[in-house]
Amino acid sequence: MKKRTIIIICILIVLILVGLIYATVLKNNSKMENREPDNITQEQPYFFGKVIESNAQYIIVEPNETEMQNEPYKILSKDENQYYDYDIYAYNVEVKIEIGGETLDLKDALLNNRITMEEIIEKANRDFPNAVSYDDGGSMEYHYKNYTIIKCHKLDGNRDVYFGTPEMTINDVK
Repeated sequence: MKKRTIIIICILIVLILVGLIYATVLKNNSKMENREPDNITQEQPYFFGKVIESNAQYIIVEPNETEMQNEPYKILSKDENQYYDYDIYAYNVEVKIEIGGETLDLKDALLNNRITMEEIIEKANRDFPNAVSYDDGGSMEYHYKNYTIIKCHKLDGNRDVYFGTPEMTINDVK
């Protein structure tokens, strides 16, 4: 009789443990089904590339050349403002600027008079007194560690400004 009682108690303990495990699995599955999708995968476009650096907070990926945007996009058109008689482009980069500890899109900073293109170019001239210059009328390249600024000053009247990758040269812009 004692042996029978011990066997019944053991079977009850095993059944209780199996029930707890089953309830835990069901609870975790329902959490996964009701979970909100990641905003990053929902909002950001995807591309394929080489992972340069990663940790729990961020991933730095160098896109494959076929994935790179090979056309500049216009940050600010000369038609959108009264101050500039040239267009401002970004080429394979997103242009942000830090002013007084605040990070802003370059377009917003320019339109809200937080900074001017003249101030940006003057700083580049100070940073690179021997910057690359061209005999096309006076275009200049300013190569920083993380980006390049190209200020066109061509004989055909092109005065546009380009922000791009550190490797960008005037031959990359159209």
